[in-house]
Amino acid sequence: DNAISNAFRHATSPDSPVNLAVTTAPIGNGELRLVFVLTNQVSPAKAPLTREFLARVWAGTHCRPGPAASATSDGIGLRQAFLAADQHDMALDLVQHGTEVRFTARVIVSVADYPAPPQPTDPRPFPPDLHVCVIDDSEQSRRMLAQYLRRRVTANVHVFGESVRDVEPFVE
Repeated sequence: DNAISNAFRHATSPDSPVNLAVTTAPIGNGELRLVFVLTNQVSPAKAPLTREFLARVWAGTHCRPGPAASATSDGIGLRQAFLAADQHDMALDLVQHGTEVRFTARVIVSVADYPAPPQPTDPRPFPPDLHVCVIDDSEQSRRMLAQYLRRRVTANVHVFGESVRDVEPFVE
């Protein structure tokens, strides 16, 4: 979600195409490799992405505390994506060639056969003490996720991402 939001936010124009491709490949033992590739075009006037920039974001030295002061990136969303991917053993890559930016996420998942689900008698089949934590640097996404999850899943929704200070409590 964060990568898609960033792709639209940093696109050359509102009409610039943003493409998402998802591929799967069996690797044996009931596992699949999922690869998500998101591409967009960015303005040639913007500073290009560099490995140094990405290293600073990963280290947390690029992010500014507090809400972003402008529409330009402060790096917190990208850092959140890196941290979330790390928690799920997902490999991320972000590169820029000319004006094309390519975000790639790779993860290995287990495939399970699920029996037909029983017909729920309770419209909320989740445990009442379930706690859900979400993180996103987009205020709109945070509100949308919180509202949906509170209505459909649990009242115990904890939302993070307003500033870089939210990263540590989210990971904990």
